[in-house]
Amino acid sequence: MKVINLFLKENELYAIETFGSTGTGNLIHDNECSHYMRTEQNQAKFTNKNSRNLLNFINEKYARLAFCRKWLDQ
Repeated sequence: MKVINLFLKENELYAIETFGSTGTGNLIHDNECSHYMRTEQNQAKFTNKNSRNLLNFINEKYARLAFCRKWLDQ
């Protein structure tokens, strides 16, 4: 196991994402996705106004952070 030393500084934030595992290292994909994230490759040009508005909202609200669909539905 690799040990990483992190030195936290005042006003820094870190996210710790936990994932349930059996420890086998095997993933089961069930074709359901609950979280999304915008990347540099997601720079599509939308002609539909609602699509552009949604992408603008995602860019402003979440930038490079992960988000889930229910947050967009609200």
